[in-house]
Formats: sequence, C-alpha cells, structure tokens
Amino acid sequence: MEDVGITQYSEAHLDPDLHKEILNDRKDGWLPIFGQADNALSHLLKKGVEEGDLFLFFGWFREIEKLECGNFRYKKGKPDLHVIYGFLEVGEYFDAYKGKAHEDLRVQKHIHHRRKDSYSQVGQNGLFIGKGTPTFYKSMAGLFKFDKRLQFTKDGENRSQWLLPKCFFEEDGQCKLTHHQEKVGKRNGDKYSIKSVGRGQEFVAEMDDGINEWVKSIGDLVV
Repeated sequence: MEDVGITQYSEAHLDPDLHKEILNDRKDGWLPIFGQADNALSHLLKKGVEEGDLFLFFGWFREIEKLECGNFRYKKGKPDLHVIYGFLEVGEYFDAYKGKAHEDLRVQKHIHHRRKDSYSQVGQNGLFIGKGTPTFYKSMAGLFKFDKRLQFTKDGENRSQWLLPKCFFEEDGQCKLTHHQEKVGKRNGDKYSIKSVGRGQEFVAEMDDGINEWVKSIGDLVV
C-alpha cells in the first residue's frame, strides 16, 4: 500500500471476512462475518436486512504490477473501477451491545465483537454472520473472480459513472437502490447508466424476480 501511495490504512481490518484461507492458521469454527456500525448499520436494519438476505460487496480497484526490485506500482493507463468482489448470505444477525456472549465470535475474535466500543459512537454495532445452508451460491460467503459482469464502472468513464443491469431500475428508469431512488438512469442497450452517490455504503434493493435472476447468473464466477 505504501508503494502505491496509500498512507491512511492504520484503521484497516479484515471486514468483510469472507474466505477462510485469506489468513493462515484459522481456528476450527471459523464463520464468514461482516461487521457494521452507526448510520450504515441503522440503514440496513431500517430496511429490514435479516436472515436470508444477500450482501454483494464492491470496492475501488486498479491494476498493479510488481517490479524487479520487489515493489509494486499502478499499471500505466489502467482505469479506476468499482467492481463486485465478494458476497455473504445472512444466516444470523448479532447485536454486539445487546446480545449475550456469542461462542462463534469468541472463537473468531472479529474486531467488531472484540473491540465493539471502537466502532460505534451511538451504540450501534452489529455483525452479520454467514451460517447455515446457502440459497444463492455454493457457500454462504466467498469471493468472485474478476469478470466484466461484476464491473459497475462504465468503460472510459469516472469510476462513479456506473452501467448497471436493467433489473436495478424501474420501467421508467428510476433506480431501485436506496440513496439513488431520486435518480433516473439513461438506457444503454440492456443496461442503464447512472452516477453513484459519493462514497456511499449500504445500497439496498428489494429482491424481485429480475434481481434474483441476475444474482444467480453470476454464480459461475464464485471462486
């Protein structure tokens, strides 16, 4: 991260924790977990996110390369992109403040559980746990291999200029994602282009037939 000029990483932690082999020497009983707090968590709970719902995680990516000296650098001419990289199907929600001691989380020592007071200013801190029998994919959580189908950013545009499947829009072009429902997408083939809100988190959409079909269509990309 220092090689490519990223300096504000002291508060980074493994969250969402989606793939057991990311760290060595995991203890028995590991479960995929996503921790969230404050306003972002309040939005999820207000929208009724619960057992059986699906998170799709996206991030900001740019290709890098390793030099002969061992350092890394961004590849010249490669774009900044918003891309889906992982998923978690909710099997259980745990309130870090109101819930009793959770055996699974004590084993894993997830930071939103172990240091719960560090991640909330207003007493909102919870963990979404992937446990049970999967509905959407072959596992309750995991990673995707890169594919253009997972790329939100429209080719040749700023990373926040998205080109999304039409299932995320009403027939009149109104976006179904929370925080975007006042936006109307512009039709582009079988997709719609739209500018995403700045540094947003937790965009929620109700699962309908169209979204469900699209979600399952990317299942072949699960690692």
